[in-house]
Amino acid sequence: MASLLSFESQARKIEDWSVYLDECRRVVFPDHEESKPHIGVEVKPPDLATSMADFAVSFEEGQQPGNCSGTVRFGLRAIKGAGDTAIRSIIHERDENGPFKSLFDFCERLDGRTVNRATMEALIKAGAFDSIHGVDNRASLLASLEDAINAGSARARDRREGQSTFFEAFDEAAVTEEAPANMLRQVEPWDKMKTLSQEKEAQGFHVSGHPLDQYQGIIQTFASTRSDSIGQLKSDASLVMAGMITRLRPVTTQKGHKMAMCTIADRGGTVDGVIFPEAFSNIGDSLVQDVPVMVIGSLDSSRAEPGIIIERVIDIEQAPQHLGQSMQIIIDARESEDSEPVKQSMQMVSGLLRRFSSTVAALQGRPVEGRILLRQEQRDVLLSSPRMRVVPSRELLHQIEDVLGSGSVSVQGGFVPPARSNGRGRRGGRNRSHAAASSH
Repeated sequence: MASLLSFESQARKIEDWSVYLDECRRVVFPDHEESKPHIGVEVKPPDLATSMADFAVSFEEGQQPGNCSGTVRFGLRAIKGAGDTAIRSIIHERDENGPFKSLFDFCERLDGRTVNRATMEALIKAGAFDSIHGVDNRASLLASLEDAINAGSARARDRREGQSTFFEAFDEAAVTEEAPANMLRQVEPWDKMKTLSQEKEAQGFHVSGHPLDQYQGIIQTFASTRSDSIGQLKSDASLVMAGMITRLRPVTTQKGHKMAMCTIADRGGTVDGVIFPEAFSNIGDSLVQDVPVMVIGSLDSSRAEPGIIIERVIDIEQAPQHLGQSMQIIIDARESEDSEPVKQSMQMVSGLLRRFSSTVAALQGRPVEGRILLRQEQRDVLLSSPRMRVVPSRELLHQIEDVLGSGSVSVQGGFVPPARSNGRGRRGGRNRSHAAASSH
């Protein structure tokens, strides 16, 4: 896999070869057993301490090398903006004089004309300094980069002029080892989404994680397909897919109507989408790239590769209020000796349901039946009222949990909005729209 990634990353576009990273996670090891599964080769981010120019197999300290162990370490050459000359210089310096101890040590030991600022920024964003400074210091590293470059240039100039600095009178290695953390500027660390977006800027995709990872519960409940299984659907089938719009190209038809072509990416790969004029007039202004969303539409099988005719795009966190089938609220009375608190909880929850069913919130999503599961020592009782329908908005779910505790309410998925009738059965018309669209 390391050799394949090295070859493909040089020969093809990022969107073509990044799918092999997901293939690594599905590799089955020779020692795999049903009772003891061993699946997935981990691809680790680039690391100044261990990465080579190309992707390479690496083993943890104390790990026995073999075909049933090891990980793939990201190659420095695959980082956007890191040229071959800079990479060779970094690896040569590391091999000759030992690991880099800090950003400042890195800047002092390498020629700034060979390894320039843009390369250093890309290394930081890609996570190559994490083994030295930690992932939480990526923002501090960028903020301190100018200081490090200036300090490195000054030390290099002193060496060329044959001067010695105060620090050089001591054991230089010891000084360098103590200095890095204290030299960094203190700034607020990036959150997870910012860290991943910076990784993508430097590498073209995410390595240390994926923006969709934190939404796996929502995805498993409300998404009906993935990019790597969309081809198994029937022609024109309605679908819901979680992903991010990674490319968005507005176009204009010959009649002057605006529409768009896009690419949606998820953990399984990418799929192309088209947003025809009617849908674009409704959602065009709200489309944002690289943000987790739920894409609602139907299968487009009119081209060589299956795609999506997109009708709606919603914030992934709003999936429950637009794609829910039902809502279940659990009131646990098994350990309650006094029935009064249970009655109060039921009254408060019933009040919330009535209030939310009769407000404007009821128009901002899909109303579902709210069922209350009363858990008792002897038996469970399910209370429901088909006429009491409510939109399971985030606000309502949070208020229910404030009363009953975390995990007391859940929204069941499975609802896939049917494709609109005016978007179906016009295969010839859709093809003409494709042909008549021009870049805008």
